[in-house]
Parts: sequence; C-alpha cells; structure tokens
Amino acid sequence: MAMDFLVGGLPRGGTTITADLFNFHPNTFCLAQESQILPLCAGLGDIEPVAPQHLPTVRDFVRRQIDDVLRVSAGHNVAGEELAAARAEKMGFKIARRQRLVFDEERVNRLTDSIVALFAQGLYGEELLTQCMGELRNEIKQSVSAEFIGEKSPSNVLSIARFGLLGAKAAVIMKREPYAFMRSMRQVDTGNDSLNAAFRKPVWEMIGLYRVYAGAIANLTPSQKLVVGDYYSDLIDAPATFAEKMFNAVGLSADPEAIAAAAATVRPQIMGPSWESFTLAEQALIWRLTTDARASLGYDAAYFGKNGHFVEPDNSSYDVESNRVHVISGLHPTGKHDNLWLEEEGWLAVESTPECKLVTLRFWANFPHSVLPPGEVATIEAYGFDEAGEKLLGSCTLGGAKHTDTIPVALDDLAPLLENSSGAVRMIILRPSHSFRPVNLPASDGVGVGFARVSAMMLPPIFEGTAQQSSQAANS
Repeated sequence: MAMDFLVGGLPRGGTTITADLFNFHPNTFCLAQESQILPLCAGLGDIEPVAPQHLPTVRDFVRRQIDDVLRVSAGHNVAGEELAAARAEKMGFKIARRQRLVFDEERVNRLTDSIVALFAQGLYGEELLTQCMGELRNEIKQSVSAEFIGEKSPSNVLSIARFGLLGAKAAVIMKREPYAFMRSMRQVDTGNDSLNAAFRKPVWEMIGLYRVYAGAIANLTPSQKLVVGDYYSDLIDAPATFAEKMFNAVGLSADPEAIAAAAATVRPQIMGPSWESFTLAEQALIWRLTTDARASLGYDAAYFGKNGHFVEPDNSSYDVESNRVHVISGLHPTGKHDNLWLEEEGWLAVESTPECKLVTLRFWANFPHSVLPPGEVATIEAYGFDEAGEKLLGSCTLGGAKHTDTIPVALDDLAPLLENSSGAVRMIILRPSHSFRPVNLPASDGVGVGFARVSAMMLPPIFEGTAQQSSQAANS
C-alpha cells in the first residue's frame, strides 16, 4: 500500500510546520523526520534495476541512511512535535498525545530488508519508489493507530515532479521567496537546529538549490485534487485556513478542534524584510540569477513591489574581481585537484572581466563499454541561459580512444544576467548525452561503487583575452 500523502517543497519553506499541523488531527500521522527514502532509492534505481552483485552495497547505503535519519537523529523533529503539542495544551486545547514513534535497530533492520527486497525483485523507477514508501507506511502503522499516514521531506517534490504522486492521495508542496529561503538557510546555528547546518551554503549554491526546487515545483500539475501548492506566507498569515485546506486535500474531516489547536501553535514571525539580510551585492546576484525560477512560483517584481519597501537591486553594487566559474548545481568535487563530476545536467555561473572574451570548458571521460559501446560517442552540449531563454553555444564528443575534448565559448555570444563596469555574470547549462551510475555497473568494468549518476569530469576552464589565462572552478 502506498503512502496516503506526501509533504515536500523548498527546504526551510514550512514543510516541518505543515507536518506538525497534520499531527494535530486525531486521524492522521505525518512522519516529520525526513526519511529521505525517495531521493535515496531514486538515486540507486531510477531508470534501471540494480545489478544483483551490487545488492549488498545497496543494502549498506539504505541501512546507513535509515539508521542515521530515523534512529540517530530522530530527536530533532520529535522535539519539535512535542513543543508544538505542549504549546497547544498551554493555550487550553486538549491534545491526544501520541505514543512516540521510535526506530530502534530492530526496526531499522526490518525496514532496510523490506526495501532491499524490492531492489532484489528488479523493481526500479516509479514502481520501486511507490513500494518503498509503502514499506515505510507499513512500518509506521505498526506503532500508530491513525488511518492516514504521510511523510515529510522537502526533497519529495523532486521525485514527485519526475515520477508523479507515487500512489499518494495528495501532495502538499510548499513555496517560499528566494531571499527568505536563503536567509533561513544561513541563520546561525542555535544548537537546536543542527541538522540544517548542511544546508548553510555559499550564495552561489543556495541560488542553485533554489533553482532546482523551484524548477521541480513549476513542473507539477496544478490539480487541486492531486497536488496542493501553498506559500509559506499563507501558512504563517492564515494558519487555520491553511490547516483546513490541507486536511481537505488528504480527505480528512474538518475537525474544528484540531484546526484551532494547529493554528494556535503557528507563531507569527517578525524579522523584517528578507532581502535586508544580504549585502547589496548579494541582493543583486540573487535577484538576477533567480529571475525565471522565482517568477515561476509567483515571486516576480510585482510580488515584491507590494511590500512598498523593496527596491530592485542595482547591478553596480556587484564587483567582478576575477575570471572564474562557480558551480550552481549538477556538478560536485571529485576529490582530486579542482576537477568536478558532471551529473545529468549541470549549471555554471561564469564571472568575467571586460577584457575576457573567451572561456574554454574542458572535459575528460572514460565511459565503460556497458554504457558507451565501441564505435559510439557521447556528446556534451553547452547552452547559454539568459532572459530570452536557452541558446546552444557549442558541443564536444568523447568516446573510444578520445578521452578529452573542449567547448570554447565566446562570451559576447551570451547575454549576461548581471553586468556593470567591473565585468559580467553569465550562466551556462551543460547537458551530456550519456550518464552512468557506477553502483549499477558489472564488476568487470572496474569502476568503483558510486552514488550519483555522472557523465564526465569537468577540468578547470581556461579564460583568454586577459592577463589571467586560467581559473580554477570554484564553489565560493
């Protein structure tokens, strides 16, 4: 049986509060501990079955994830649920305290075995993910009497956008504007929010994270019966209306006591304009590099203009100090030098001074024969991205005895997203024709076990037309 409902959306977008609201209803339980089972299993078996010889490795991946999130780190979200319930009781509401759901080692092993058994059956893609969530639901039902069971992980939206609702009756998807999202990400760790330390990234990476999640949300089918998309501000400003809407979406009765108790525990946040948490340079960068992403969620210039205090950031506040490339999304360090693994799609931000006219992107790959048979070649295409959309800038080929190639990009051919007298910032998309996940490869290929689906390695690019002839890829 599939999960009854899912909660996902932007990290720091109100997904935890939404899960807490569901848990005020006497007939529902929403696991708020972020199992991350969907991205984990999608990362191992999205488009093909796992090879039998790699099942022990898959079991190791799955068990470590479940143990770390549902057993070792469980207190993080449980404490939040108990705090919300205590707050409601203090206000005079009668709350039916639930028995605490504890994942001990026995339960961790049982859930691990049931999920790995699905991989062993050769399942993959939508069927695999649907049944994995069903196994989690079955495990929860052994301790919870509620009829409706749900699970909350912000990353659920990535799987829903790709595979659909996975048998759930509804999905609640949360949205938030980029400045508030990034402000929440970079807040100082107070000791009771330690799990979010991993999300406190440099501005470039937070822009990439926002673009990835906003893109997934924008691609959802906006059917009221299937997917409910709501804004973080609606949750904070009108929690009772929000709670009733969530209950109706899942098929729950509109329990007045539960709605009132849930709404009473949502605290208004008085933090001042979100953009004021950033320097003028950061404001300009975030504004320009999220234009299409935030507009797709309704956060366009008109939305910010309603505030009355917002002034569109001035490009002149940003200073391009040198020629360099920043990772936005889809590339990650290899552990050697400054090389980066390119996944199925990668986004780069290119900073260039006025004198720089050309950047040469360099790639290396050695595809196993099971992915790229002899005689075939793989291609990597580079697209420029600006306000007009995408534009093909060039491509390269890899395969056989050819392990390296380059894509020269004339910067004048690509309109900048941000430009002033110090230089410009442009965005480039990289799309490979072939990718592989080492964990799914036969042992004879001699490739080590991996996790991400990768295609090629991007080497540090070369900038020309300036005294600085090379630059290292940066994550700063």
